[in-house]
Formats: sequence, C-alpha cells, structure tokens
Amino acid sequence: MMTILRSLLREKPVLIDLVFIFFILCIFLTVFIFYSPKEVINLIIEWNLGREWSQYWWGLYFTYLVEIFFIVLLWDLVMYRLFFVVNFIYSELTHCLITKRWLIVKLVRLKYGFDKLYYYLRPGMIRSSSQSRSDLIDEVMAPILSDWIKFLFFLSVSINSILATILTFLTYDESLINNIIDYSSEKWADGLQFLWDNFTKLSAVVVFVLLIFLWYFVSRFGVRKRAIAQANKKKLEDVIQLFRKLDEPISNVILKGSENIQYAINCYESILEFWMFNKYPGAFNQGSRNYLETIWKREGSDYFLFKDITELNDLLKDLEPLSAPENKNSAQWFSRHKFELVQFTNITTNQISNLEKYERLLFTKKGFSEMTEKKHSNFQIQNDMEVEESKIKDEQDFFVRYVLNRNIVQGIELLYAFYRYTEVINTTLHMESDKLGRGVRLFTGKE
Repeated sequence: MMTILRSLLREKPVLIDLVFIFFILCIFLTVFIFYSPKEVINLIIEWNLGREWSQYWWGLYFTYLVEIFFIVLLWDLVMYRLFFVVNFIYSELTHCLITKRWLIVKLVRLKYGFDKLYYYLRPGMIRSSSQSRSDLIDEVMAPILSDWIKFLFFLSVSINSILATILTFLTYDESLINNIIDYSSEKWADGLQFLWDNFTKLSAVVVFVLLIFLWYFVSRFGVRKRAIAQANKKKLEDVIQLFRKLDEPISNVILKGSENIQYAINCYESILEFWMFNKYPGAFNQGSRNYLETIWKREGSDYFLFKDITELNDLLKDLEPLSAPENKNSAQWFSRHKFELVQFTNITTNQISNLEKYERLLFTKKGFSEMTEKKHSNFQIQNDMEVEESKIKDEQDFFVRYVLNRNIVQGIELLYAFYRYTEVINTTLHMESDKLGRGVRLFTGKE
C-alpha cells in the first residue's frame, strides 16, 4: 500500500484528478446532509421560476436545458477523470500482487466490471484528441451546413431536451396546465363524435393513404430502399455466422492459454532468473553460472514447459473476415448493444492485430522465447562485460514491470474478455433467446 501511495504522489496528474473527484463528492455529500432530495428539487424549481425570463415557457425551458447540460457535463467529467485514477490504481496493484494469482484474477474481473459501468454510464460529451493541429483530411471531412442542421435537430429531440420539456410542462404554470388538460379532454370527446358522424368519409382518406404506400412500393426510391435493406440483412446474417464460428477456437484458446499463464505465475522467479542469465550471465557467481549454463544454454527457453496453442492460427483466420472492410461496419453495429461484444471487437481489431502479440500474451513457446531471448543470445560477450549494478537493476525493473508483469496481466485480461464474449454470444445466438420475437413474427407473418 505504501508503494502505491508513493507512486500516487509522484504522478501529479492522477493526484489532481483524485483531489477533483474528492472535492465534487464532498460538495454533494454536504448538500444532501443538510437538505433532503425533495428540498433540493424544490429549491431549484423556486430559483428557476423566480427568474425574469422564466415568465415565458421558452425561458423556463432553456433554463432547465442549461442546468441539465451542466449536470451531465459534470458527471461526464467526473467519470472521465475517475477512469484514469482507476487505471492507475489497477496498474499499481497488479504490479505489486503479480504472484498472487487469485488476487490478480479478481482485480481483472473488477476492472472489467468497472469498464462495463463506464461504457454504459458515461455520456461521452468530453473527448480528447492527440492531434495538436488539423490536417488536410480533417478539413476535407469537416461538417457541412446540412450536417449542422441534423445535429441541431437530434439535439432538440435528445434525452436532455425531452427531460427539459417535461420539467417545463410540469412547473411552468399550474393553472395553465390544468386549462390545457381540460381543453384537451373536451376536444377529445368532440373529436370522437366528429369521426363517428363522418365515418363514411374516412374511406377516401384510407384510399389516399393506400395510394401513397403503393407509389412507394412501385417507385424507384422504394425499390432502391428495399434492395438496400435486403442487402444489409444478408450482410448482417453473414456477420452473425462469422461470430458463431469463433466459439470453438476461442474456447480452446482460453483453456490452453490459462494453463500457460498459470505456469508463468508459478515459475515467476525462475523466469526472471532465466532472463537475467541471458542478459547478464556475469552477474552470477562462477558455481551458479556453470550450473545454469549446463541447463539453460543447452535447452534455452525449452527448459520451461509452455505449450504451443495451434488454435491461435484458426482464431486469427476466423477473425480476419470480421475486420475486413466489407464486414467491419456490420460487425460493429451488431456488437454495439452489448459491452462484451464491443470489448471483444476492440481487442481483436485494434489492440491485438498479429499472431506474435497473442503468443506473447498467452506465453506460448515461441512467445516466451521472443520475450526472454530475442536480443540476448551472445553469452561469451556478455560474460566478459562488467556492468554497473544500477544499470542491471534498472533493466531488470523495466523487464519486470513492462514486459513480464504486463504480459501476464494483459494475458489474463484477454482470456477473461474471451470468456465473457463466449458467454454473451452463446446466450444471444441461442435458439431459445428470442421466444417472444419469434411469436410476434409468426403472428404478423414477418418471419
């Protein structure tokens, strides 16, 4: 714990984020300690109604809209900064507890749960960009006037706008609202009577509506729209079959990968000693060096009993069509309704894109060999070199934190993301998962 606190004090941005979150929490706790939620709501309503511009309904509406916007913005900012704090604490804890297998797995599962909450609860109003200036492509793809009109339209029908409208309707003028309700009730009865008296005249309206639909079905516009819809449906069906095909190779990768990572944790000290011997054999005394040379110089990384995972080739072969340009958009659209599918898609298409990365994270024979022997095979030259202890310590710390520990943690994260994917995709694509939908389609003839 002290190590984490010292690391936190060295990381000023994370410390500032933590102070900001603590300050916001203190403000909210102070408010709700002295006032009940009902009193807080009443105070806000009284303040809003007391403004001069609130005499008009549109003034009260924009007051609520601005307040809701700032509340959502503050919530988004807190979640955005909390994400960095949690990531920092998670990184430090996994580094300190790397040999505690059950704790590492619990931390990975908790972090996955936090990421899921973050995905669903964060509005996404605040975005960061690594670009300091715009490029030509940004100027070419800049929004045009119609894009801004669409943006304003969707903003007017957003949840924030609808909520502001409801609050305005409920608090603007109670007598006026009652008059509107009474007037609507009276006119509703008169409207029903009017429809009953002119029932025979409705046939012309029905025929007119049918003609509009008929024009749609026979027009070029309607034919084009139906063809696009059918093509998109066929593309989505093909993508679903690609997702279904991944189940078997992923299950095999989970089983064999978990065995390799468990073996790496159990042999943690030996792996570190093996890397040290490859890099700086002169750091060992003569007796230890002679003994280790008889074992490790002859066998190399094959001394460790890591297993190859042949299913990785099958997995990459099945993943390739999903990331192809013709299927990528459909795969992302299908995955969007479930965090587990989104996480799986992000991992397999963005974070991990080649076989070597998978082999390092899952500690296959080849992956472990690249991790520990890639640049340190010349024993004789290394043996004659005298290296300062500080340099050895720095390189050892770097290897432990950013190579060995990171690969173990990211390997467990990969396995858990794969496991959650298989659970969700099997539930989603199971034959019993859509009983109600099948019944509705059977009743409407739209199966």
